[in-house]
Amino acid sequence: MRSLTLNSLPNTLISSETYSPPPLLINGYRAQLQALNLLDVARTARPSGRPIVGGVTLDDTHDHFIWRYLNSATRIERIVLDIRATFDLVPDKLLQTLAGGKIAILDVACGCGATVLALTTLIAELRGVRAIPTLPLTLTILGADISPSALQIYEALLGPLKLPLAIHGVTVNWETRCCDILEITEVVTLCDHWISAQSSADEFLIVVGNVSSLSKSKFTQMQPGIKHMIERISNRPGSLIWIEPLLRSGPVIIKKFLRTIEHMKSLIRLSTMLEGPSCEYNWLCPITDNTVPSGVRLIDYVRTPRE
Repeated sequence: MRSLTLNSLPNTLISSETYSPPPLLINGYRAQLQALNLLDVARTARPSGRPIVGGVTLDDTHDHFIWRYLNSATRIERIVLDIRATFDLVPDKLLQTLAGGKIAILDVACGCGATVLALTTLIAELRGVRAIPTLPLTLTILGADISPSALQIYEALLGPLKLPLAIHGVTVNWETRCCDILEITEVVTLCDHWISAQSSADEFLIVVGNVSSLSKSKFTQMQPGIKHMIERISNRPGSLIWIEPLLRSGPVIIKKFLRTIEHMKSLIRLSTMLEGPSCEYNWLCPITDNTVPSGVRLIDYVRTPRE
């Protein structure tokens, strides 16, 4: 039986099967839009005719933050709350990881941190209504991205969250580093730093997302780095979750890549789950008050649970 049920969830997160980003995330997001003088722009329609996928420039960062950030954030929320039981054991395993103790999080190609900040504030909201345990939890986040401006926004969002999270028994520490995940030497250096700096961690969690928009050649370049990250958690308590938008392009090349790491997956004890589960869902945008259709695909989830 799922540890979360629809009746246990507050209407701040879901109402009539329409999801809402966690209130702490909404407040921080709105405040940061105001600080960047982007709030009025965020109330306008998204520009048509060009993709918004983030990138290294300030304009790329702002465009994604304005029109894609909350959409990205709601994907992990849909997986964790999972009122339709789409994602098998994964939601409960994630909640088990985040139930208490010291968790070291590596947020890869993180942008402004939509996935990890949504997950963190979601845990706080669920703790606030006693839907999940409230044991002391310390999250130490290492955000890694190619864009300095995105990392700056990530840190600006984290700062005001520290006290509200502490009220719910969640201590959060963080660091950000520029890293190009297409360069294996940079990924190795990143993992070396992450693992050595978190020697007292009870569990390691790697979060990967939104890379299906990469070109085929860049995705091929990224594969050694992802393989290395999986190898680094294969001999310690750790998890990797990889989520993507529900796109028709992307999954084919990702599935080909997953076949190349089957031997590693067999060594790190997977939870039983469906292959590549996905779903469509609706979420309510707090900036425009519009209901937004979206979708999420769980590419992979691997875990070596704590003994």
